[in-house]
Amino acid sequence: MDNDLENIDNILKQLNQADSAFNHYETKIMKLKNLLEVTKIINSTLEEDKLAQIILYSCQGQFLVQNATLILLEDTDKGLFEDHLSIGLEKDKFEVKITKDSPLLKAFYSNPDDESKNLGKKAYFYSEIKKFFQNQGLDALETDVFMPDVLAPLWGKNSLYGFLILGKKLDSTSFEREDLSYIFQFTELAAISIENAKLFEMAIMDRMTRLYNHQYFKNRLYEEMERSKRYQRTVSLMFFDIDHFKSFNDTYGHQQGDIVLKATSGLIKTTVRKTDIPARYGGEEFAVILPETSVEEAFKVGEKIRKRIEAFEYPGQEKPLHVNISCGIAEFKATEDSILTPTDFVEMSDQALYFSKKNGRNQVTIYTDEIPEKLKNMKEENPGH
Repeated sequence: MDNDLENIDNILKQLNQADSAFNHYETKIMKLKNLLEVTKIINSTLEEDKLAQIILYSCQGQFLVQNATLILLEDTDKGLFEDHLSIGLEKDKFEVKITKDSPLLKAFYSNPDDESKNLGKKAYFYSEIKKFFQNQGLDALETDVFMPDVLAPLWGKNSLYGFLILGKKLDSTSFEREDLSYIFQFTELAAISIENAKLFEMAIMDRMTRLYNHQYFKNRLYEEMERSKRYQRTVSLMFFDIDHFKSFNDTYGHQQGDIVLKATSGLIKTTVRKTDIPARYGGEEFAVILPETSVEEAFKVGEKIRKRIEAFEYPGQEKPLHVNISCGIAEFKATEDSILTPTDFVEMSDQALYFSKKNGRNQVTIYTDEIPEKLKNMKEENPGH
């Protein structure tokens, strides 16, 4: 009888162990399913800003955290990392910059496969990272401001693309060691998407100015004109040119000219909307596509950009330098039978720009049907120019 009871007891223990193992594997399967769903979501876009939002909100849903931050590689040449987006904190951007000389970067970059001396390719409790640096006599890190509980590196195939930072859990419970493995699996998937977005960005961006390149501009102009036809909406096109830029380069040199191009691009980019498409058309010429924007609204934007550039103090010399720009604007009012081509649209904007330059520079001109005739008359009046 005693043997029978002992056998039953052993069977019950085995059943409990099996049930526990089943629940454990069921949880793992559920997490893998969740990761698959997350993968589909984060691979749905190659636009970095949208991708950052998707990653952080997916984190909040997967790990039930109060806050999350994404730090990304923003300048490959300089090895500069910046906080790209935060959710659940007082600000969505803290303007934190992490340079290649940062102890945090050095700890991850310096042979990450040797965890005895450096930080490895895995997720960490933030307390572990703090202890790692405190042992080196360093108490404060750039990432302290993000109220971190967990930090995980975003490793692509061959490079570090940033960090994912998670705050405390919503239910105030602590992360377990097993959670770190799941978090790092998530960051591996996120890093692949970020790497793809960076590669896509390299293909469509002008490296110097960080505006869209000429080919991307042409593609998007065609798309926006077709969309305009389909939905009977207006799209405007602006062209800018830095006045007397050749003379400027001859006087101050091409390095100073590059400083002006970069700063001017930044002023244009920060003035237009996120839905607009600013591009470097070529040399010192820039273009901006403004979807669903009338020529009158575009004129206000053009004037705002012109005034900002006129007032801006360009660095690089003993005293600040100043430049002006000329601008031409055209409007595409769509109908289903519109015969205006992208080439025609560009030509209209370019003629308005040319009129601005011929008419004294540092001004914005809206294209009208009279512009070609006015330019012809100007040429006849000044045949040597």
